[in-house]
Amino acid sequence: VICICGVVYSVYALKKDTDYREKIGFPDFRGNVKFTTKKIIVVSCVCMSAGMMASLVGVGGSMIYIPMLLILGFPPFVASSTN
Repeated sequence: VICICGVVYSVYALKKDTDYREKIGFPDFRGNVKFTTKKIIVVSCVCMSAGMMASLVGVGGSMIYIPMLLILGFPPFVASSTN
């Protein structure tokens, strides 16, 4: 239940931030990730699943979610900085 609430809040907060940036004409710069509702939900679910899998197997979660972030179109320097 707590995880679901976290995902819902993430979708709301990031979508609100993205809409605000578009409204004020925030310049698009290298590494700026445009969040859509689908992308936020996928990233949140992948990161939660990666954390659970990593704790069960004993590996770092970044081994699982950094490749997924690259598949979703995040620039490599943004994906690697989440480590």
